[in-house]
Amino acid sequence: MTARILLKNLGLAVASGLLLVLSFPPFDLWMLAWIALVPLFYAVTDISLPKIAANLASLCGLLFYAIALFWMIHVFSIIAFSIWAYYTLWFTLSIVLLWRLWNEPLMPEKVKLWLWPFFAACLWVGIEYARSRMPLLENAWMLLGFSQTACLPLLQAGSLVGVYGLSLMIVWFNAAIISAFRREYRPLYIVCVILFLNFLWGWHRAAHLPVKIGDRVPVALLQYERSAIGNLLDISSSGEARRAKLLVWPEYSFLVSPERELSLYKTICKHFRDSSQIAVIPGAVVPDSLERNQIYNFAWVISSEGRLLGRYDKYHTVPLIESGVFRGAKWVPVDTPIGRLGIQICYDTDFEDGTRMLANAGAQLLVVPDDDLLHWTDWQHRQHSSMVPMRAVESGLWIVRAATSGYSQIIDPTGRIISQLKTGESGVVVGDVYPHNSRTFYSYIGWRLPQVCFVMVIIFSGLLLFRYGYKFFKFVVIK
Repeated sequence: MTARILLKNLGLAVASGLLLVLSFPPFDLWMLAWIALVPLFYAVTDISLPKIAANLASLCGLLFYAIALFWMIHVFSIIAFSIWAYYTLWFTLSIVLLWRLWNEPLMPEKVKLWLWPFFAACLWVGIEYARSRMPLLENAWMLLGFSQTACLPLLQAGSLVGVYGLSLMIVWFNAAIISAFRREYRPLYIVCVILFLNFLWGWHRAAHLPVKIGDRVPVALLQYERSAIGNLLDISSSGEARRAKLLVWPEYSFLVSPERELSLYKTICKHFRDSSQIAVIPGAVVPDSLERNQIYNFAWVISSEGRLLGRYDKYHTVPLIESGVFRGAKWVPVDTPIGRLGIQICYDTDFEDGTRMLANAGAQLLVVPDDDLLHWTDWQHRQHSSMVPMRAVESGLWIVRAATSGYSQIIDPTGRIISQLKTGESGVVVGDVYPHNSRTFYSYIGWRLPQVCFVMVIIFSGLLLFRYGYKFFKFVVIK
């Protein structure tokens, strides 16, 4: 390979990395995602060595994650470099599998150009799913589908195929452009028709889907970063919060030792007795010695009579940060006078399983206390809050999200943000929600799509292993 070709390929990899960054918050140039992978795909399909394909993918992925997730320095310190490298490893694996599929010698050229875009998209989604569900390191940040939450019509596809389905369409479109460069236009025609119809349907759904079903419930969401029970109780008694039927505090609103948990619980219940409010109060029980017990990150649901209606313990704990936090049981809605509440705490909403299973179990409103610290920067807050509209669309339910320092949000079932409080502001978000039962196509069967794609990855990898043996594990040095 000449120096000129090498520089061209490096430039293409860098271009893809930068386009991917711009596709996500805080830039929200969602339309760029539909061409972001074209430069990288063009480079890797034009070379014959998997080592070079892997290196180009690594350059692109590392640039993408290091810039888009630069805020991880404020959360994980120097460990952030390892996290970017970990994400890049999965990104590189995706590209290498796509390169291997493109260079499959048993596939005729015409057949390859026709089928490669779709199967490349399936392999990509299978890897995305594997990365997001990896035990101990599960993380769904920067899935391609999340780039589309800023486009309400395209976001509606989440009610059918979820965030992974949107990822599949994005990669399919990018890959179809590569086939078009080789004068095979049919894959691009097909995916363009699908996208056009999806956009029209999504526009109609977002404009006409009945969302104000059931009784109107005024809500108040507290946005306050400091764990100060007195201040939170005072804010809860303020005029705009007092009129709400549902009051939600942010995650980690209090930290208490096991010995003082009962006393604090009685104090909070006494405050809300005869208040006419249902209160969702998150907190954490932190022992004096972590060797003696685990931390419990939970939310109480307290009635207007000062009675405990239910408790939810966080299920998805943040890798590395919350390694000592007790992992709660699966999701069960909490029955209240205003409807059945499905509780999710912060990191839970990064994943689709909780909101989906709560909707299937009869939840009528999703309630999300969240803890995103101010010094994690507005980039982090915008990226994290952008995931929540996807969960509203997938489940077909209203979502209320109370965050420590932003963004606290009220979101309707189409993913439209009705009201919010931005990063760094303290106060109360008030508005109305309409709890109701809902099950989308996604919650019935659409959620199986990434699992099917993951099975395809396993089958394809097995075939490669069967054919190439140990060389499959040494793809970066195969000539």
